[in-house]
Amino acid sequence: MKGYQTEPFLVRTVTFAAGTQAEPIQFKMPTARSGRFAHCVALDFNFSGTPTLSSGNVTAVELQNIVRSLIVKDWQQKVRFNGGFRHLRLYEAYETDGKPCSADPDDIATTQAFSVNRRLEFGPGNFEGGASDFAIPVPHLNEGGIEITFGTLAQITANLTALTGTLTITASIIYRDDILLPPMVVRNRVNFSSGRCELGDEGFYPHLALLNDDDCGAIAAGDFGSIAVLDARGEASPYETEVLLGRYEGDVKPGQLSLIRGDVRNATTDDNQKSLNGTAVAASSPVIQPVAWVPYNAKISKLLVEGRNTVTLLLTGNGQTTGTAMFTRLEPLTAETKAAHRARAQDGYGVRLAGDKFKTLSKETYMGPRGRYMPVVAKAA
Repeated sequence: MKGYQTEPFLVRTVTFAAGTQAEPIQFKMPTARSGRFAHCVALDFNFSGTPTLSSGNVTAVELQNIVRSLIVKDWQQKVRFNGGFRHLRLYEAYETDGKPCSADPDDIATTQAFSVNRRLEFGPGNFEGGASDFAIPVPHLNEGGIEITFGTLAQITANLTALTGTLTITASIIYRDDILLPPMVVRNRVNFSSGRCELGDEGFYPHLALLNDDDCGAIAAGDFGSIAVLDARGEASPYETEVLLGRYEGDVKPGQLSLIRGDVRNATTDDNQKSLNGTAVAASSPVIQPVAWVPYNAKISKLLVEGRNTVTLLLTGNGQTTGTAMFTRLEPLTAETKAAHRARAQDGYGVRLAGDKFKTLSKETYMGPRGRYMPVVAKAA
């Protein structure tokens, strides 16, 4: 978290009940401390449990089914994140250029205690300002909440007869002398067929990728052919998946992100990521096909993929025409939206706000065309 020491706040501890939707959680976090204004930069989800198995073990892949659905909403009931533990792990990796995440345990035996962690940062982790530039004022989350659906025992693994455990949700809080009004960051998915996917809504898309399906099934060589992105700039030429993969690896030098390594057209000659001495690191199933991305230290003013009404993906060539698109979208802070956010901040913090200005990394006045997407700061009058 760039420049800030965070403080944990326990949101809720939820007891696991297989195949059920937990009671909705409403955010009720403190808004200030020592005269400084509380902002939330991330939510941490820790599941600690103990399985009972009739035979075999629980794998790391199967553990991702413990939380099948996780929906995070703000005070206006707008969805900030929609996905399960599987999808959240992909966002963690894709938005940080494949840097290592908290690893899930593997081969959990019956009655063996284990722990699984996930983190939802409210801003993409590879932007130059870090997640702190997208920190949400706590009043903008209070009265919003989290909806959780746990997987069934069978969805986790066929030999699981019981699972006891708790999901602990913790907010990471920073304190500012001013109040930040950031653009809204939305992470969601769209299932599609017929080789066409409409993402909908206005905004910039710093991260966009394809999944084989909504369960994040393994992508085999040849599954996807050519991919074109149609955004506000007009139709783009389709690019072969191997070209996109090569560009992605050249741009961001990914670490532990599971990609096809080698020949994406021929499964017999596909290969795994190599260490420096040429030894295969590990056999891992690729689950994500990069489409659009930003490298580390990205800036809002440098984004390109923009939807005025929608962004459309077109799949052509010999690959499949079905799948799931996952995206990160920055939505504009329009005059109407900013007025509503200012009013909420004033009510929630109990202060009157003075005029606001764009928050820029250079500290200089921003005069460019992306003003609606820039974070805004305001001081208490």
